[in-house]
Amino acid sequence: MRRSSSIRLFSLLVAAVLVGATLAACGGTSQDNGAPSIVGTWRGSTTMGCLGQVSDEVIFKADGTFSRLTTSSQVNCVPGTLMVRTTGDYEVDASNGVIRLTNIDTEPKEQCLPPTGCQPVHAVTSDTLTYTMPDDNTLTLSCGPGCVITYSRASP
Repeated sequence: MRRSSSIRLFSLLVAAVLVGATLAACGGTSQDNGAPSIVGTWRGSTTMGCLGQVSDEVIFKADGTFSRLTTSSQVNCVPGTLMVRTTGDYEVDASNGVIRLTNIDTEPKEQCLPPTGCQPVHAVTSDTLTYTMPDDNTLTLSCGPGCVITYSRASP
């Protein structure tokens, strides 16, 4: 049961990472419509059940690509480190408050834990995430029901 919950939380975390990456890709300080740009490096963290403290860094590039590195302090409620890297393309739809992620690639492809061995990591190839940007240096992404990660801009 704990493994299934951790895998679900991990899948939600991967989705949240993708959302964050999409947001950062809109570039610069502001877009033509005056909305803040997501282009840059963003860092955030939250606590997620059996994953413990989850830290996330998302880089949105002006060319419409993103990369994300997510780490957790627990794996299946046991102290340990889990690291996931996600890359792909993003498109921000500011008028609808969503980021569309496509061509998503996630590493590692499997999670190996004793005593059950290695299991494939559930990953998506596309996703649509909701977001808000209260100001130029704050990005908030939904990472599933009742889960929100607030990111701070680390660099433009």
